[in-house]
Amino acid sequence: MSAPPSPPLPTGLLLVGLYGSNGLTLLASQVCASRSLLHHSPAGERLPPSLATCLTQAPSPAGLHALPRMPSFLGARVGGWDVVRPRDLRAHLISHGSLPHELASQVPHAALAAAPFYPGAFSPRFYGESVTGAAAAALSARPPGAALAAVRENIRSFKASQRVAEVTVLYSGSVENYDPAYVPETVKELMGIFAVGSERDPPPSLVYATAALLEGCSYVNSSSHPLPPALVALADANGVYVLGTDFKAGQTKFKSCAVEYLRAVGMDVRCVASSNHLGNGDMRNLASGGGLGAKLRVKGDVFKCWDMPNLEHTVAVSLTPFIGDEKRDFVEYSSRGFMSQVHTMATYTRCSDSILCVPLLIDAACLAVFFQRHNHPFPNVARAMSYLFKVNEGLAEGVDPGFFEQMLALKREVALAVAPRSRAPSFAHSPDGAAKDPGVSAPPAFAIAPWLASTPAVLAAGLVCLDLQLLGASTPSSLEAIAGFSGSSHIAGGSVSMVSRALARMSSCSQCVFPSVVPLCHVGEDAAGDTLLGLLRQPKYNNVDLTICSEQRTGSTGMAVLPVYTTGGRGCFYDPGANAAFEPQELIAMIMESTTRPVAAFVFGYPHLLKLMHGEHLRAVFKQAHQNMIRSSSRGGVTVLDLNGAPAPSSAAANPASVSDDPVIGRALGYVDIVHLNEEELNSIAGHAASSIEEKAQQFIAAGAAVVAVTLGAKGCYIACGDANRFSACRSLPKAWIGLSGFFPAAPLESSNLNVVGAGDAFTAGLLTAALIRVGDCRGSRTYFDAGVVRPASFSLEDPEATPFSLFAKEQMALMQTSPPSFSDRDSSDHETPVTSTLALLTKCNTMWAEASPHAKRVYEERAEEELKEKDRELIERIRSDESLSSEEGASGDEGRGGGSLSLREAAGLAGFVAAKHIDAATRGDEELDVGEFVGRLLGA
Repeated sequence: MSAPPSPPLPTGLLLVGLYGSNGLTLLASQVCASRSLLHHSPAGERLPPSLATCLTQAPSPAGLHALPRMPSFLGARVGGWDVVRPRDLRAHLISHGSLPHELASQVPHAALAAAPFYPGAFSPRFYGESVTGAAAAALSARPPGAALAAVRENIRSFKASQRVAEVTVLYSGSVENYDPAYVPETVKELMGIFAVGSERDPPPSLVYATAALLEGCSYVNSSSHPLPPALVALADANGVYVLGTDFKAGQTKFKSCAVEYLRAVGMDVRCVASSNHLGNGDMRNLASGGGLGAKLRVKGDVFKCWDMPNLEHTVAVSLTPFIGDEKRDFVEYSSRGFMSQVHTMATYTRCSDSILCVPLLIDAACLAVFFQRHNHPFPNVARAMSYLFKVNEGLAEGVDPGFFEQMLALKREVALAVAPRSRAPSFAHSPDGAAKDPGVSAPPAFAIAPWLASTPAVLAAGLVCLDLQLLGASTPSSLEAIAGFSGSSHIAGGSVSMVSRALARMSSCSQCVFPSVVPLCHVGEDAAGDTLLGLLRQPKYNNVDLTICSEQRTGSTGMAVLPVYTTGGRGCFYDPGANAAFEPQELIAMIMESTTRPVAAFVFGYPHLLKLMHGEHLRAVFKQAHQNMIRSSSRGGVTVLDLNGAPAPSSAAANPASVSDDPVIGRALGYVDIVHLNEEELNSIAGHAASSIEEKAQQFIAAGAAVVAVTLGAKGCYIACGDANRFSACRSLPKAWIGLSGFFPAAPLESSNLNVVGAGDAFTAGLLTAALIRVGDCRGSRTYFDAGVVRPASFSLEDPEATPFSLFAKEQMALMQTSPPSFSDRDSSDHETPVTSTLALLTKCNTMWAEASPHAKRVYEERAEEELKEKDRELIERIRSDESLSSEEGASGDEGRGGGSLSLREAAGLAGFVAAKHIDAATRGDEELDVGEFVGRLLGA
């Protein structure tokens, strides 16, 4: 049996206002619930520390009943910022009065102080005197850029020390004064606020929001300060969310419910007059001149999305220190009803303000993580979480403010997030600015794709450049010696171009193996860029889709001069050009756009030469690609990392202790399925760890990679594979490779006219293809012969694995083929003819699937998931229990083949074949490379 999957890492919550009433109440509630601390009611009843009103945490939440378990608040890691730091946190908690004295007294100071604390960003002009006078622990006065850098460093420190997966930053600080100068429209304007030379401090909420998004964290804006469009754009580019304007906690939430009711029964609501008073720190800030206008703005704009031109909506707030954190409000609703007579009703509410707000903080953080883990589209998430906020701004603008309508939207989006799809959602917007809603309006794409989908696409990302090859170059005798060459040529170079070309020309039976190869890169807006794209637009590469990289042109194109020596080697002189400005958030956005269709693989090349794609940034890219491919196809896809360009260390001390600590690639390897590098690059990265190639390669396996392939030039290659637990994370990798390793010879070369430029890229493309294809033919055997000629083996990139729709369609087709037809195609004479073609039957099944109930679909989803798991379990168990299969035999013999996949020996042979055809100048430019014929010969040998 395969090892059970590791439990997900805990989620992280970073709270602005950690030691305010909301922050301490949140910390204390986590302590109370995790320790099951009890207290007594006034009548003596023993009361548990309930998490009721947290929709994401209650055992059977009414709003989200029967839907997937949300991230656990009790297991979350909590930390944050504040401008005050009380010495005795328990005494401070008790003084707030949000929890009963008996319960608050049981919470130890040490438990509250265990949450990581960071001095908060602060600017006195945005707050009232009550906050300004207490701000002792704030960051010392710094330029805006320094404050931003400090908060970003806090976030990194929290992630590292707490070992969390996703982190959500929530603003629960005091209400800020509104300043229209700090509502930037573009990311460029936003970053200009923090540029060197900026004199005025921006609102602290903007500092926290910008830092969070730049560090790949979602941000929840419970401040009354408007949500700038620039933050929405920055969040979208980084694949995270920025949500809300001011929490809708008590009075306002019920207002949206009451007015929705009055409108639903036909009342003409004419006047809503409300007042509330409380005595907590937030109210003292408002009373002393801090943000009162901003607060009244959001309270008054609650109904602005409804067409109610005659509505008089008034809001009054007042400070009453005696009642502390308790909030009391009174609202009167006056409407015209039947016969235009006045209908009036009133509500009165009293409750601790923190008891109302803390569940919203918990829900906001857990929902953001839930949607992020399911890669749900930003516009959909903004609409789903609008129930939390007073004003729907950003991508939630225009959402119906009614409470019940918003709850329905939340339930709908949670269900969609976990529903199986054949394509991933896109964060793109339609030309008119409205958010696209994939997964709701296009059932055919969801239903037909799992059964009829063509071969998926491959994404080729990373470095791209225009190469100038100096052919037939002689090796200079010294640095200043004159060396000759005989001719030159321009080629599309870099990992993106080389991999795209290698994949694009692979064929089987005159059909492309990969119908779509999508380059994701930075091409300059210059003549060199025009030349580069022109080379990739040649007819023989007509399956290379240049749409995205053609739209993203900027700067100067990367260039390389490559002397191709007569001895077979090559030199390289390189100018990165636009590659130097290629940022991870740009690549993530490209991945989002590309995975709206099934994707078989993501290949990323030359990270060492892309200075902005190192460490955590590279990890974020591979994580996003991994998640999106899972969403785009039931089998997920394969992630590949090509390490060409790894520099030799200047000294032994320059190497980290292990590959997992490598500053460029170490953090990403857990999301990389196949790593390719040559022997020199292996020694550069892992030379510190071991002496043999095998031991060095195992460093990559230990760091999280599933397969490591080391090319050794004329000596061939060495390939090592991880264990069953690692392979279970990638269904597309052949299970027959689990735990195997071996040295494999190089493919023979048929010519002495060689050009090794791009040989590693070609090998990588060949190994990826070998990992994906599944072999078979119409006769049920691997190969067949006719008059002594070996015929090509047929293969596809799809396993015959179950999907929810395929199970449903098989059952329905069997019923329709054995029962009288209930539908028909009509010919021109209007005679009914039974539909018997597979396409027509599947079309009918598609319609039936689109109309099936959510419960019925969940039944098929569970069946499909169980079938996939059972298939994996059986294959892994067979491999483990076969004692006759040694690593060497499994790597080199047919016994290592399983489920129609190539054995490791055969895969190495195919990769070597592709590389050899690329190195040989006589076959390098061929329009097609028939890998189908080669596989047939390989299996028949």
